Order: sequence, then C-alpha cells, then structure tokens
Amino acid sequence: MEVARFEQSRRVGELAAATGLTVRTLHYYEEIGLLTPSQRTHAGHRLYDSADLARLYQICLLRRLGLPLAEIGRALDDPSWNLHSALAAHLSHLDRQLEGSVSSAADSRHCSVPRRSTPPQSEVNYLSSWKE
Repeated sequence: MEVARFEQSRRVGELAAATGLTVRTLHYYEEIGLLTPSQRTHAGHRLYDSADLARLYQICLLRRLGLPLAEIGRALDDPSWNLHSALAAHLSHLDRQLEGSVSSAADSRHCSVPRRSTPPQSEVNYLSSWKE
C-alpha cells in the first residue's frame, strides 16, 4: 500500500516543473511553514501528495491576488479567516499605497488615477468555497 501512495507523490523538482515555481521557492515555502511535504523518501527527498498540490494551488492563487505570504499562511491555517474581509482590507491598503505614490505625479500632470477593481468574481467564489 505504501508503494501506491509513493507513485501518486511528486518530488520537489517535478512539482517545480509542473507549476513554474522554482525549487528554491518550494523550499522557502517549507522553511516558513506555508507548504510542508507530506512525505519524504528514505533518502530524505521531499514528496508532495494531492493535498499538498491543492494547498500549493491555493497559495499561488492568493499570491496572484496580491496577498502577502504571511496573510496566505493565516488564511490557509485559520478556519475563521474570511476571504472577503481580507481582500477588502488588502485592496484598501493597495489603494492607499497607489494614491500616495502617484498623487504627486497626478497633481503635476493634472490627471486622475482610477481605483483598483476587485478580483474576478469566479476567483472570489472559488476561494470562498474552501471554508464552506
């Protein structure tokens, strides 16, 4: 039975190649506790199973939405974490940063900068389904 689980697992290099991430990134995610491989070979090589792959997909999606790694760790580990509240707070923070960084440029050029839009509803719906 152990062999069957072994065949479904991927080594870190295979996972890196399949996701477009670097091996170093995956090692870093392990170092900070964000993605820990479920198994190791007798030689100590990392093995990732389907649950690890699902978690990595969630990490990559939240990174694409702009959340910092610390917030992603809280999101995936805390059942009370709320996606909508976190995204609203993050977008508000980004808006303040954007307005602050371009206000002098916009004032000098007499132009306005549009506010960020919210993420696509399909991604919000998918992410919300994790906690249900």
